[in-house]
Parts: sequence; structure tokens; C-alpha cells
Amino acid sequence: GEEDDPAMVSTTPESRCEDARRCRLAAFGAALRNRSYDTEIGDDRVALDRALRAILNTQSLVGVLERKEIELCAEWLARTYRSNHSLLGLGEHAIPVGDEGRALHLDDKSPKYELGERPLPGRQPPSNGEVFEPHVKEVDDFLKIEVDENGDPIMNTGVKKKTGKKPKETPNSEDNSDFHVTASDEALVGEEPKQQIRKKRRRSDFEEYYELLPDVPFNADPD
Repeated sequence: GEEDDPAMVSTTPESRCEDARRCRLAAFGAALRNRSYDTEIGDDRVALDRALRAILNTQSLVGVLERKEIELCAEWLARTYRSNHSLLGLGEHAIPVGDEGRALHLDDKSPKYELGERPLPGRQPPSNGEVFEPHVKEVDDFLKIEVDENGDPIMNTGVKKKTGKKPKETPNSEDNSDFHVTASDEALVGEEPKQQIRKKRRRSDFEEYYELLPDVPFNADPD
């Protein structure tokens, strides 16, 4: 069963939040976006490598990886960062984001997309034999619900409200705007069966359509 599969990771919302805090996932995302590992010499190698390995060792985020897989991913992800390619969407190439609502932390209204006062993930060495740096107390919104001035939850589904525009109508049975009968069709079947051909084509039933055609040899000369 699934419980016996070594590749399966048993988690809960609460345990995933704790795992994300332990590997400092939110702060790492902000640091990447702003290329904070370029600030001091060596951070794009030592600190970045530590931060990547902390995330790659968090099974509830990435699944169960072998040691060689972690080594490979950490090396190539770091190289990708150091390439500073515009397609990464980091630093000056980052996509602009809003400065209100869910883009800000609920507690102190600080931007989630900026590292701010949070220490750079990976700069602090982990304890002996560990891959995670010592616990850092920092702001996050994990499992928090935004409330209004009355303390009631604000349900933000992210779905835009309808604008009231009339939905596009589906062509009815009398609408022939997207239908035409070729000249060869008319020459073969004449004017009267043409209305029947329209009905058959609307049902996408070409077998019945061809049954309306006269018995003409396949290689007949059209002239």
C-alpha cells in the first residue's frame, strides 16, 4: 500500500508549514527574486548552496531524493542562478508585483517579495551534522486567514468577478454564417437537397451527407 511505499511522504498542513519554516522557503523565494545572493562575495556559492540543500532535504516539498540527486540539483540550480539569465525572471528581470493585499504579510504589512530584515537563507552555518541552519524567527502567513475590521474571515478566492458582459451565443440551427456549400456540391446534388446537407454537416455526420450525393464514379471527369 501507499504507507509502505518509501517514496511516499506522510504530511499534514501543519507539518508542511513547519518544514517550510525550517528550510526558510519563503525567505529563500524573496532572496532569489531580488538576487540577494549577489550582495556579498561568496554568497552565490556558499550561502546559496546551503539554502538549496536545506530545501532539497525537505521531503514534504521535493519528495524523497537520493544523496546523488541532491548533489546534482544543488550544483545545477546554483549554476543556473549564477548565469543571471534574463529568462530566470530574477533581479532587474523580475515581474512587477502589487504592493497591497496578499502581497504583504498580515502581521507587519512587510512585502513578502522582499527579504527586508530577514537574514539571508544559508548565510548562517548549520549545526554539526545538520543541513538546516539554526531556527530563525521570522514573519510568515502560513495557515493564517485574513480578517476584516470586524474580525470576520475575508474569503479571497482569486477569481475575478463577472463583468456582466453577455456570454457569447452558440450558433443555433438557423445560423448558416459558418457554413457554405461548394460549387461542386451544388452541381452534384442540385438546389433542393442543399438544405438537407446543411443539417447533416451541423451534426458532423458526413456519412449521411455523402448518402445524399448521386452515385458518381470516384474517378469521373468533372468536365
